[in-house]
Amino acid sequence: MAASAALTGKLPNWTWQQSMIRIKDPEKSIAFYKDVLGMTLVDKYDFEQWKFSLYFMQSLPESAEYKLEPGSDAAHKYLWSTPGVTLELTHNWGTEKDDTKYHPGNEDKDGFGHLAFACDDVYAACDEMEAAGIKFKKKPDEGRMKVPVKKSRVTPCPGSGTDACQSEPCDTLSRLRHTVPAPAQ
Repeated sequence: MAASAALTGKLPNWTWQQSMIRIKDPEKSIAFYKDVLGMTLVDKYDFEQWKFSLYFMQSLPESAEYKLEPGSDAAHKYLWSTPGVTLELTHNWGTEKDDTKYHPGNEDKDGFGHLAFACDDVYAACDEMEAAGIKFKKKPDEGRMKVPVKKSRVTPCPGSGTDACQSEPCDTLSRLRHTVPAPAQ
């Protein structure tokens, strides 16, 4: 009997919590997701016995002010109870100094596709990133996906639970495969 045959379709309060990618250099990677894509480092864990660290990044509303210290008990509680989705950056200690290679997402059958970020204008966002030194492997209208996906961004009303106050058009910035620029000297 297949495992899926036993599922009722009514999973108890399940939500998508995170996606994980491996990184070689936490400082450069966190700076990229924070400074270029506007994400916030909401939590971190260090596992000394297994020699790896986890960094959790999240896109928060522009008006949100995150004051918790990543790695604190309060940040851990926030991470595991947030209704939002996080990006887990996994750093295996020592990989920044060796020839470990991670799949770039551009090889056939390598298992990684893309991370998608919503933005008001995908082309303007790409121009801004290029001006900041970000190099693209593939831009939004290159490859098989010639047109960015149009969708609506829904802004929830404060304290309303699932009700939405407004919906506005936006582009989805997908296919961003970057090389993290060297930090300014």
